[in-house]
Amino acid sequence: MNVLYEDGHLRIAWAGGGWVRVSGEVDLSNSAMLAGMLARLTAEHGSLDVDVAELEFVDLSGFRCLVQPSDAQETRPPRLHNVPPHLRRLMALLGWQQAHTTTGSGCSTVP
Repeated sequence: MNVLYEDGHLRIAWAGGGWVRVSGEVDLSNSAMLAGMLARLTAEHGSLDVDVAELEFVDLSGFRCLVQPSDAQETRPPRLHNVPPHLRRLMALLGWQQAHTTTGSGCSTVP
């Protein structure tokens, strides 16, 4: 796994094959970095699968990065995998359709 970004709160790692692992905490202080990184990886590799199993906290700015493409050309948000209960609760509170989420077992085993 290739670590692309780490700031003590957020870690973004490239697992290859269109897979990204996001762990730690995403908030206003680092959500722009996450959005930029996802946009860059999408431009380079196309659709992304994002494993969020180790995401401990996400505020609204971080949530938007995960579910809304930052590039107007991109029409589909990344697919989220291993969505933890606290993120599922946030999605439900916001009325977000969970069509792009799975409960797979992780980057190494989900195609």
